[in-house]
Amino acid sequence: MPNQLMYTILIVDDNAQNLFALRSLLESSLNANVLEAMSGLAALEKVSQYKIDLILLDIQMPDINGFEVAKLIRNRKRYCNIPIIFLTGIYKTDEFKQRGLEGGGIDYLTKPVDDTILINRVRAYLRVIEDERNLNLQLEESNRKLQEEVEERKRIEELLRQREEQLELFFSESLDGCFFMMLDTPVKWDDTTDKEQVLEYVFSHQRITKANEAMLYQYDIPLSQFLGMTPQDFFAHDVEYGKSFWRQLFDQGRLYIESDQCKRDGTHIWIEGNYICLYDEQGRITGHFGIQRDITGRKQAETALKSLNEELEQRVEERTAELQRTNLALQESLETLRRAQEQLIQSEKMAALGALVAGVSHEISTPIGVGVTAASNLQEKTRELQIRYDENSMTRSDLEKYLHIAVESAELILKNLQRAAEQMHGFKQVAVDQTSGEKRAFNLKTYIEEVLRSLHPKLKRTKHTVSVEGPEDIECHSYPGAFSQIITNFVMNSLIHGFEHQEQGQIVIEIRRENGNILLRYSDNGRGMPEEERSRIFEPFYTTKREQGGSGLGLNIIHNLVSHQLNGSIECQSEPGKGTTFIIQLPNSCQEGV
Repeated sequence: MPNQLMYTILIVDDNAQNLFALRSLLESSLNANVLEAMSGLAALEKVSQYKIDLILLDIQMPDINGFEVAKLIRNRKRYCNIPIIFLTGIYKTDEFKQRGLEGGGIDYLTKPVDDTILINRVRAYLRVIEDERNLNLQLEESNRKLQEEVEERKRIEELLRQREEQLELFFSESLDGCFFMMLDTPVKWDDTTDKEQVLEYVFSHQRITKANEAMLYQYDIPLSQFLGMTPQDFFAHDVEYGKSFWRQLFDQGRLYIESDQCKRDGTHIWIEGNYICLYDEQGRITGHFGIQRDITGRKQAETALKSLNEELEQRVEERTAELQRTNLALQESLETLRRAQEQLIQSEKMAALGALVAGVSHEISTPIGVGVTAASNLQEKTRELQIRYDENSMTRSDLEKYLHIAVESAELILKNLQRAAEQMHGFKQVAVDQTSGEKRAFNLKTYIEEVLRSLHPKLKRTKHTVSVEGPEDIECHSYPGAFSQIITNFVMNSLIHGFEHQEQGQIVIEIRRENGNILLRYSDNGRGMPEEERSRIFEPFYTTKREQGGSGLGLNIIHNLVSHQLNGSIECQSEPGKGTTFIIQLPNSCQEGV
C-alpha cells in the first residue's frame, strides 16, 4: 500500500498446504501480518485475541463450516465489521455464493483462484478498510472538536451566567451607587456631529433606567421617582456645568470626575463618579453606566482641613523661626563641646607625654647613676694618686693599679652613657611622634617595644607582664605617633579597668601579616566586660570610672586613630571573666623587610 500500513489478515483453512501457499502469497505481495487457523473454532479464538483487518475463510472445515463461523462473527458487535472473503473449492454454485454474501461475506471466490486476482481483490478491500479508517479517524477528530466546542460553549455560557450573577449581585449589594442611564434614541458623536444640539437632546432624553439602593440613598429619593430622571434634573442649578461634564464623557468614552449635583429638593451634594459610555453595533452612544459615591462629607472636611492647614502653616513658620534660633544655639553649644573634646584629647596626649617623660627619667637614671658612681670612684683614686705623686711616694704598682681602675671606670662610664643616649634617642623619637603626627618609616615591633619601655614606670609598680609577639622585620611607612597613642591607651585601659582588683595580669600584643594586611591583636586576661558595656566602649566620654577622673576618651581616641588616620578597622571581643581582646586590621602600609 502507498502509506505502508501494516494490516493483520487471518487465513482459515483445514489444509496446511493451502495455508502455506496463501500465507506466502500474501506476505510477498502485501505489507501484512498473516495469522493462520485450521478450524472454525481456532478462527473464532484468533478473532477474539487479535485486531483482525481482513479474513480469508474456507467453507469446508472439520468442526463448524465457514458459513457458521461468519455468522458467529457477525453476531458479535465487537467483530461484526471485519470484512470476510469466502474461499471454496466445493461450494461453487450461485446458491452457495448468495448464501455466503448474505451471511456476512464481502466477496466469494472459488478455487483455484488466480494469484493476481486474489491479491488485487485483497488490495481493493484493504484500500476500502484504509479509507474507512481514515474516515473514522476524521469523524472521531470532528466529534472530538465538536465536543470540545460544545464543552467550551457550555463553559463560556456558565461563566457568562456566573458573571451576570456577580454583576447583578455587585449592582444590588454595592455600597457605591450604581445606575444605568439610557437614551430614548442612540446618538452619533463624532466630528460631523452638532454636539451642542446633541447635548440639548441628551439632557432631556437620557433617563435613569436602573439604580441600586445605594444610589437612591445618595439622592434621598424612592425608586419610582428616581427612574426617568434626566441630566436636566441633576444639574438644574447649572445646566452649562452639567453639559461640560457630559461633553467630557462623550469625548473620552469614560470619565472619572468630582461634580457638584443637586437633589430634587434643591440640596447640593458632591459626587465622585466613574462613568463609561455604552454603544450599539453602529458605534452610536446608547447611554452610560456609572458608579458614584457621595463625598459631600469629605469635601466639607477638605474645606475645614484647608483652613486648618493655613493655620498650621502659620504656626509652622513661627515654629521654624524658633527652631532656627534653637539650632543656632545648639550649633554654638556643639562648637563649645567640640573645643572641649579637643582639649580633653590634647590632655590625653599630654598625659601620655607625661608618662613618657616619667619613663625617660626612670630609664636613664640607672645608667647615669652607674656612670656618676664610676666617675666619683675614679676622681677619688685620682686624688689619692696625686697625693702620692706630690709626696714622691708613688710606686710603679700604684700607677699600674690606678691605670687599671681608670680603664675599667672609663669603660663603665662610656657603656652607661651610651645606654642612656640610646634610650634618650628612642624616647625622643616617641615623644616627637606623639606630638608631630608625621608619617615616617619605622620597624613595627621595635617601635612598640620602645613605647612599652616609656610605660615602664607605670608597669614596674605592678606584677603585670607585657609581651610582644611577631616577626622582627615588619617595616611600616605610617604614623608612629598614632601607634604610640594606641598602645599607650590600650595599656592604661588594662591597668585601670581590666586588672582592677587583679594582682597579676598578662598583656599580649601580637602583630602579623594576614591577607595582605597587618593585624595587631591586643589581649589582656583581665575581668572582661558585659555586652552592654562592650557595645559602648568606643563612644566618646563613656567611662565606668568617672568618679576616679576618667575622661571616657581613651578608647574613642583609639577608634578614631584606627578608622580615620590609619584607614583600618577595630573590633572588641570580651566576656565577663574571660579578658578582653582588641583586633585591629590595617591596610598594606606595612610590609616585611627584605
